[in-house]
Amino acid sequence: MPLDDSIPGRATASEWPVVPRYPLRLLSVDRCRDGGPRHGTIVVELIDAAELRTTFFFDRFLGRLCLGNHEDDDSAAFLKRDSSLERELYTVLPGLDGAPEHVSLLREAMTHAATYAGEASCAISRLPWPDIDALIIANAKMILLARLRELGLKSLPHGLELLTARYQLLRATRGAEFSHMPDEYWDGFYS
Repeated sequence: MPLDDSIPGRATASEWPVVPRYPLRLLSVDRCRDGGPRHGTIVVELIDAAELRTTFFFDRFLGRLCLGNHEDDDSAAFLKRDSSLERELYTVLPGLDGAPEHVSLLREAMTHAATYAGEASCAISRLPWPDIDALIIANAKMILLARLRELGLKSLPHGLELLTARYQLLRATRGAEFSHMPDEYWDGFYS
């Protein structure tokens, strides 16, 4: 995983340490009792289809989304603004199921963290996910991309990233709702 030090005193990450296999599941969201203006570090643990665990946290001072277990760990890194990893997480995390208290804490942390995120991730954090998911399931990709533009996600590549990441999540978690088979869903879209 490439790290850089563009944030003084902190490493930043722009890619997954190991690319996960969808579906991702939310294992836990917990608040550490380590103080700070954000009332403690919020730690999020995800698990993928291959049982690979990845941990993220929202730091206790700014509330920014970071890779690792805690800001004191050597492996901790802020997510690089507008990186594909940041956008993917802002796309996927709101759709993960979990215990109500975990989902509530995660949404609270993500709402605050979006103020420090890149422009695309900030726009993604404000999307009406039930409407977006309905368009993806209905195979209304072009309508979805136009809607994303109306909602503030101006970049077509970012819109395509969002569509692809959210499609993978929905296919893995709500596959029975799709009217198209996986190998038919993208027919003619990239041609």
